[in-house]
Amino acid sequence: MPNLRSTLLWIALFLAMATAILFGMGISRAQERELRLRAASNLTSIGDLKVQQIQSWCKERIGDASVLLLDRGFIRKALEIADGQMDLGD
Repeated sequence: MPNLRSTLLWIALFLAMATAILFGMGISRAQERELRLRAASNLTSIGDLKVQQIQSWCKERIGDASVLLLDRGFIRKALEIADGQMDLGD
């Protein structure tokens, strides 16, 4: 009987360890899925923010260009530089 009892104890111990390992693997996979979803969501948010930043930057540059287009003195000097009529101090 001690031999049977010892064998049953080892079997029970093995089954308990196997169950714990499988349970741990299941939890690990669930956490992995959650982390991947969270990372994808974070990347999407970052991408959206970058798009907004670029759009804002472009609007600012268009505003700058609009102001410069109304400055006749600036346009005249820019045309002189483009035609090579003005020395840039090189």
